[in-house]
Amino acid sequence: GQELTNIDKAACDLSHNYFDLNPTITDNDFESLDESLLVALRQADGTLPDNGFMKLKPGSALVDLGIDVGYPFAGTAPDLGAFENGLPGPSAGRGWLAYR
Repeated sequence: GQELTNIDKAACDLSHNYFDLNPTITDNDFESLDESLLVALRQADGTLPDNGFMKLKPGSALVDLGIDVGYPFAGTAPDLGAFENGLPGPSAGRGWLAYR
């Protein structure tokens, strides 16, 4: 993919990224991609707003597509994305669009 255009593959460990799998990713995989939600107020406890931005829809092919690297997940494997379906509350992912 285009993500690899400017990466020195010899100097970088590129394992555990979505482009290793070449999944088909569409807008339909996400609850919302509305960028205006990026400036939504955080919750009273400081956590991210629960507004659906970049969260996978149940049934997305990206759910359970990751590799277990020791972080908590729900399902048979980690989700491929910023948020893990099935875990309580919105929290920042540890892999951003990479395996968690």
